[in-house]
Amino acid sequence: MDFFDWQDRSRFRTGMWVGLFALGTAECLAELETGGLAVAEMVGGRRVALAGATDAEVRLMNVVEEMAIAAGLPVPVVCVLDRERGINAFAAGWSPDQAVVCVTRGALVQLPREEMQAVVAHEFSHILHGDMRLNTMLLGFLHGILSFGLMGRALLVGDTEDDEGFVPIAHGRFAFLTLVAGVLLTAIGYIGVVVGRLIKSAVSREREYLADAAAVQFTRNPVALARALRRIGGFVHGSRLRHARAEAVSHFLFGRYDADDDILGWFATHPPLVARIRRLAPAFDGTFPPVPLEPGLYDFERPESPLALSPVGLRPSYTSTEPLDPVKFVAGIGAPVREHLDRAARLLDALPRGLREALHDPGRVGAILYALLLSREPGLRSRQLALVAGRADDAVRDEVEAACALVAAQPRAARLAMVHQTLPSILSLPETRLQVLADTVEALATADQSIDLFEYALGHILARAIRSRHEGRARPVQVYGVLGAAREISVLLSALAWAGGGGGEAARASFDSAAARFGREAGRLSFIPAASAGLDDADRALRAAAGFSPDLKRTVVAASLFAVARDGRIDADEAELLRAVSAAMDVPVPLWVEAA
Repeated sequence: MDFFDWQDRSRFRTGMWVGLFALGTAECLAELETGGLAVAEMVGGRRVALAGATDAEVRLMNVVEEMAIAAGLPVPVVCVLDRERGINAFAAGWSPDQAVVCVTRGALVQLPREEMQAVVAHEFSHILHGDMRLNTMLLGFLHGILSFGLMGRALLVGDTEDDEGFVPIAHGRFAFLTLVAGVLLTAIGYIGVVVGRLIKSAVSREREYLADAAAVQFTRNPVALARALRRIGGFVHGSRLRHARAEAVSHFLFGRYDADDDILGWFATHPPLVARIRRLAPAFDGTFPPVPLEPGLYDFERPESPLALSPVGLRPSYTSTEPLDPVKFVAGIGAPVREHLDRAARLLDALPRGLREALHDPGRVGAILYALLLSREPGLRSRQLALVAGRADDAVRDEVEAACALVAAQPRAARLAMVHQTLPSILSLPETRLQVLADTVEALATADQSIDLFEYALGHILARAIRSRHEGRARPVQVYGVLGAAREISVLLSALAWAGGGGGEAARASFDSAAARFGREAGRLSFIPAASAGLDDADRALRAAAGFSPDLKRTVVAASLFAVARDGRIDADEAELLRAVSAAMDVPVPLWVEAA
């Protein structure tokens, strides 16, 4: 009997420790539920709005947007740490839909455009490769361990106060036991934090090397990244962050937040600057020339300045189709290169200034989305405008008609890029306005009792972004292979094959080509008739695909290409549909439409 009593007590103690750790971790993760913006605000980040932004802030937003469009990612929210003088940056968020790219004031002022582009490319590598989610989980894990120490301190010091100061909880007949428990909890907490920091630092150091390499692949400019790192070494403030919670986010950062070397570098979250630079420029001599302070670095008042958008030149014409190169396409999934970045820059440079302003204005993004959905057929267009006026007012209707002139002049290849640019502003809207916008988009898309491929892509991307705001963290992985998802994959590939047109035989041939991407498991997939494989069916399959493993998602997206590109070419509508599928699965597909 005593043996079982001992077992019960042991289980109780184990449950108590696990419960305390779980509560501490859950508390931190709940604080970060809203994604990257919560991490940025935790260390003093300010969201940048294009209206009223300084020249340097506009340049930063241009660089971030170019990267996002080139990589096939939603445009992240951009934040600045106004009171941080060091040169640093980080990306945070549970998923690309909730991502934030944040830079310090020092980086904003000190880095030329090419070096800023290299640093932002480094941060986009963390977004592309899932490092943000890992970093956020580590943050919660360490806080859970620290909760032991915080509870121990409360037992030793107390958490109430009288006229003479803090009142220890350890008094009365159980004072000795309380003191022992306090010492034990404090020791467990702080020893655990030390071990946790060692793990965090080891993981972070390796990921930083990988992110540097990915940034070079993206920009093809190792010199710019090496110069940015060298600039940190020669700058009086280095990459330091002074915020009280800087250590908590140290593994998110581009560079070390502190300047002190620890014993053997065990607690260093980043490799030494010299080692990072020599991987980029082997001839580096290890010296760091002093970097002068830029004028205005310590002026924390943000003077108003006009927008400094890229000048509007001759717009490049975009071809409607491009020969299909499956090998190149699959290799580009999650691995954009300089070619994609250059295309994105040309696309953004071609957008008129007024349109760029509207895409970033929460009060005007609705008009842009509505304008994208308006039909060219006069009767249907009038009904759609009446729908807008009925759900909003005549002023909004006038804004939509004005936006039509801006939108209609843009190439079709730019439509989804514009949609992605609006997402940060859309997700900043109050809940009531967000719901009105979503309902109006759906009403406009279905005004003719049918949905084309672009309307489906726009609606799906918008609905997914809204769900990410409400649901917080991404769904856990539930399916790792075709066996557990054969029906969903079959429906999705069949729907895409039917959407590609060409009749039953052509759709069947496209489906078979797509299914072959799964190798020996292709036999588990079956071609679904058109009546059971419409876009609504595809939408339900995509929602289920949120629980697929990353490798399975990549295979499905690669197979989707073969289902869509029936004739070996991708037209604008098919491109938009494929981007919607990839966005639904968090598998970034780089921009591939060529400039003529």
